[in-house]
Amino acid sequence: MRGSYLRSSALVFGAAALAFVGMTDRAAANEKLVVAKSFPTSFAFVPINIGVDAGIMSKNGLDVTIQGFEGAAKLQQAMTAGQVDIGLGSGTDMAFVAKGVPEKAVAAMAGPPLAYGVFAGKGTGIDTVKDLKGKRVAVASRNSLVFWLTRHLSDKLGWGLDGINIVYVSGGNAANIAALRTNQVDAMTSGIDVGYTYEKQGLGKVIANHGDYITTYLTHAIFASKEMMEKRPEVITKFLKAWFETITWMHENKAESVKLDMKADGITDPDIASHTYDVVLPMFSRDGRFDPEALKVAAQAIVELELLPSLPDMKALYTEQYLPK
Repeated sequence: MRGSYLRSSALVFGAAALAFVGMTDRAAANEKLVVAKSFPTSFAFVPINIGVDAGIMSKNGLDVTIQGFEGAAKLQQAMTAGQVDIGLGSGTDMAFVAKGVPEKAVAAMAGPPLAYGVFAGKGTGIDTVKDLKGKRVAVASRNSLVFWLTRHLSDKLGWGLDGINIVYVSGGNAANIAALRTNQVDAMTSGIDVGYTYEKQGLGKVIANHGDYITTYLTHAIFASKEMMEKRPEVITKFLKAWFETITWMHENKAESVKLDMKADGITDPDIASHTYDVVLPMFSRDGRFDPEALKVAAQAIVELELLPSLPDMKALYTEQYLPK
């Protein structure tokens, strides 16, 4: 009886050990990949966190390490140094490819800029977007996406590119709010989720979403390093397959997506996360194909932002060869 028990226990233990070895073998077989975001906390880049936390990346044979940088320049420095395999950045970051950064855009990540909006400070007298004419709006810098968006919002409203008085405020959202409170600016262009947060705190209100006015654009793109393209092209394909599976999963699983977004971006208010999900999710591409018209606008933006002196040949800066068939 005791011998039978010991044999059964040994069989159970052996089966468990084999299962454990199988799991560790599969984990060890997963391709290691460093994926970096050009900004650490933003719904625009949260799909990579969701893809990891929901197990989608692992299911596709990827062991992903996520990094977050404060801006495109730092991300591009890391790509140049060979520290990053896949970069998540702005469409205008394709200018860095033309400048010689060893990378190429491999997927259109997001179209219209639904992740960005204009937040007007309390007591500024700005109630609607039409009140922005001649007002002072804070943006990060002369070369930033929010600068371009603010200028073209002005143009869409019929005031020309300079109808809004743009003020450069460095130091992030805290500096922008300080500028609003001290009446140095009247409004700011920022992530739409940031605007919703400040609105709920009673500091003002969101008066515009840039994606409602700029409907043809390449807001974000996915970049792969030259080394990845030369040595591990099949891993790029695996990653993009997992990425678009993640986008589909997000569309089908709102509650879980909101929870994972809150975890990744440090959001404590579920209403803000839910609202951001509803507004921003539609901007993500479902197949990664580059829209020729959006590429034209992005090329013009690259020149306007003084990233390049003349219009680049966009066809030389991207490829669709790694996209899922």
